[in-house]
Amino acid sequence: MAILPSLYVFLFPTDNITAGNRLTKEIQRYHIMWYLISLDNPDVKYTLLTGHTYLIGRKNCDILIAGDAAVSRNHAEIKLVHKETDITNPEKLPTVGLTDLSKFGTSVNGDKIKNTELKDGDLVTFGNSSTFTLVYEPFIISSSCLDPPSKKKVKEWICILGGHMVNDWKKECSLLVMNNISVTIKVW
Repeated sequence: MAILPSLYVFLFPTDNITAGNRLTKEIQRYHIMWYLISLDNPDVKYTLLTGHTYLIGRKNCDILIAGDAAVSRNHAEIKLVHKETDITNPEKLPTVGLTDLSKFGTSVNGDKIKNTELKDGDLVTFGNSSTFTLVYEPFIISSSCLDPPSKKKVKEWICILGGHMVNDWKKECSLLVMNNISVTIKVW
């Protein structure tokens, strides 16, 4: 008898609004996505979603950095892009673009940049000393039991979150999403 890995099942309601709210809460519960985390204070953690450009700076920005005089009001921008065609391939992560808008500069892993693509684990310094690390926590769902309209809607949400959706359960999967629970016997 094989021991299966722990499995979390999310029942997808037929009401799209309810489904979206519940799925978003479940995903946030798992802390799964892209993060920008302060090295000085790891409790300062920004969740990054695709399709949004995050303005970083010291005033009226999505990501506020205080206490560093070398951080401009509008210092830099980060944008995540996740192609819908890449959602079914967990090897293809969303791209994370960083653009420096400041006069004092932005560094990635110690090198000054103007425009670059970031990857998991990069150290980004805004101004002189405001350093953050970019962290990706994989989110792969299995949707083998979803009806086509539900699968389409889940795919849209997964794209925004920067996650992936596969048809068959794998050990890398975080969540199984289905309309109804159905139990089948499999022989190994």
